[in-house]
Amino acid sequence: MEIDSGANCLSMKNSSKKEKKGVVVEDYQTLKVALHNINGIKGNFMKLELLLDWAYKENIDMIGINETNTTGRQNNFNLKNQGNYLGLWSDAEENKKKGSGVSLLICKK
Repeated sequence: MEIDSGANCLSMKNSSKKEKKGVVVEDYQTLKVALHNINGIKGNFMKLELLLDWAYKENIDMIGINETNTTGRQNNFNLKNQGNYLGLWSDAEENKKKGSGVSLLICKK
C-alpha cells in the first residue's frame, strides 16, 4: 500500500507476477480511495458536485465523506446528476446541527 501524495489519496496496489514462456509479466490492480471532510452540504450541494468531478478526473474508485449534515434521501436526490458514482449514506443525527452524517461513494466502473 502506498500514498499518492499528488492526488492526496490512498492508493492500494496488488501485484502478482506471472510467467509466460520465460517472460515475467506483472499484473497490477490499483484501488484509489479518498477521504474528505465536506463540513456540511445541506445548503450547498455544489461542494458534492465539485468533489465528484475531481474524483472522476483523478480516477478515484471510492470516496469516504464525513460531516455531510444531511439525510440519505436528500443526498440520493442530488446524486442523480452524477451518474458515475453510487452513494451509500448514513443520515445526520436529528439532535445535532453539525458534525454528523457519513457517506461512501463507489465508482460504478
